[in-house]
Amino acid sequence: MPSTDETKVAFVSSLPHSGSTILDLVLATHPGVVGIGEIHPVVRGLRTLDQLRARTCTCGAVGRSCDLWGPVLGTVTETTTGPELYAAILASARDSLGRTTIADSSKLPTQLAMLASLDIDLRVIRLTRDVRSWAAAMRHTGSRPPLRVPRSRTQAAEAREAIGFRSRRTSFGLFRWWYLRNQALDAKLAQVGAPTSTVSYEQFATATDLTLEQLAEFLGLTPEFSTDTTTACTHQLFGSTMRFNTTLRSTIAYDTRWMTDDRLLLPALVLRPVMSYNRRLVHSTSAPLPWGRGRLDQPR
Repeated sequence: MPSTDETKVAFVSSLPHSGSTILDLVLATHPGVVGIGEIHPVVRGLRTLDQLRARTCTCGAVGRSCDLWGPVLGTVTETTTGPELYAAILASARDSLGRTTIADSSKLPTQLAMLASLDIDLRVIRLTRDVRSWAAAMRHTGSRPPLRVPRSRTQAAEAREAIGFRSRRTSFGLFRWWYLRNQALDAKLAQVGAPTSTVSYEQFATATDLTLEQLAEFLGLTPEFSTDTTTACTHQLFGSTMRFNTTLRSTIAYDTRWMTDDRLLLPALVLRPVMSYNRRLVHSTSAPLPWGRGRLDQPR
């Protein structure tokens, strides 16, 4: 396995739709950083290498021709393990691109545990998002499966899936999902014990310059990040579809849809433990937020 002792990995740990893709792109604007997106789908894709080699990268090339992925996909096989694949990625980033810091926005605790087993300088960016903002965003994701009266065993399974999807997309279901998944992430981070910096999507989107200065210090990098992601050294094979949307990538803007979503009012009033955790996790920051601040741990 190639040596990885000269490489630093900035791992973004978060829930889906918390801003990890745009953060990956912004981190990759630094002259020493390459953004590689989500890696766990690449591990699964090793079973169908030809499809992986034909997949379009955010650099514009397909996998087999990409400066980062070309050398990697030319050497791996269907039996390559996750650690072996990652070591090949780190070596390609260093040897082909001259980048010694990797931005990995895989998010998953399993990927974090695998990275913790490697001989690398691992630093975790704990990216959070206000439960109300996250719930509003999640309402617009995923294709809602049709719900119809089942007339066979197969249709009964499809009906259960459709009901489950709808229950998870209710306001109360989304608040519960956010709470439990973030608690699980906290437990995994405590277990891994890697240096961690907590950043909220709210802080990143509304106090971007200050956030990037703090992240540069945390990662041991010079403060040379840019919000112009067209300059990013990005090689994402997998991630949010917005990575190819030049309009969405052109600016870092705060998603305010939750502020006018009345469906979020009742769970925010009733689920006090969730909202208390939300204040501690998301709003315990010194960064100024556009709606002002009350106590240090509670936005007005």
